[in-house]
Amino acid sequence: MGLSVDQGRIWKKSRVLEIDRMRYHFMKAMQDYVFIAVLLWCSKKDICQKEIAPGAVIMGTAYGFFHQIAFQKTDPAQILIGVLPGLCFLALSLLTGGAIGFGDGLVICMGGLYYPLQMVLYWLFYAFSLCAIFGSMLIFCKKGGRKTELAFVPFLTLAAFGVCLIQNR
Repeated sequence: MGLSVDQGRIWKKSRVLEIDRMRYHFMKAMQDYVFIAVLLWCSKKDICQKEIAPGAVIMGTAYGFFHQIAFQKTDPAQILIGVLPGLCFLALSLLTGGAIGFGDGLVICMGGLYYPLQMVLYWLFYAFSLCAIFGSMLIFCKKGGRKTELAFVPFLTLAAFGVCLIQNR
């Protein structure tokens, strides 16, 4: 028994939609993998040398921007809105004379290219929470004080793992 013309069209259309859905999930996974890889690279550099890897941030920013424009076809206004928290961090870094790391602001700006504003805010909330817990443990164990400087990018990396897991459930 063969398919009727209408059944054939419906089957073909559903198959095309299935391929588009698979392509979308593949591209989304690639975006997450690139973002996490760049964050891991920056985390290692931040822990060891107290600076971020400029090459990693440039590569991650270029990929994120290209991915949003070419594959996601995101409106540039949406991209700008996603980058706003990072721009606020950059402004705070300049206002505080570097008490808040400029590199942290650049990494958060890069994250705004990969995710919409809501996900960036979740990401920052989780990163601040992890940093607060770790800082409290340092104070409690008398290994650090109020003025102890912590590398923030590793907390951003751990939080990004969590956001990716939540987003892809």
